[in-house]
Amino acid sequence: MSAAPAREDGAGLDPALLLAALPDPVIAVDRRGAIRFVNPAAEQFLGHSAAALRGATLADFFVADSPLFGLVEAAFNLRARAAHKRGPPARL
Repeated sequence: MSAAPAREDGAGLDPALLLAALPDPVIAVDRRGAIRFVNPAAEQFLGHSAAALRGATLADFFVADSPLFGLVEAAFNLRARAAHKRGPPARL
């Protein structure tokens, strides 16, 4: 096994390099569901380059009734319910 990628500034692991080195697809999305990061395995899995994927949504690449799309949808619903329970941020 190779060593984990280090940051150029010597401050430890670089998360982007670490995620890029993973053999499994990694897709990071923002709160609106727009793709912000994909690793090379995700590019291969989805059949598109990172540049083509950035800004698109997972709905653009998965059929709505697919199991994977259902998992993503469930994760967003859980996050929305948790935010609703917390209420709006306090303003000081």
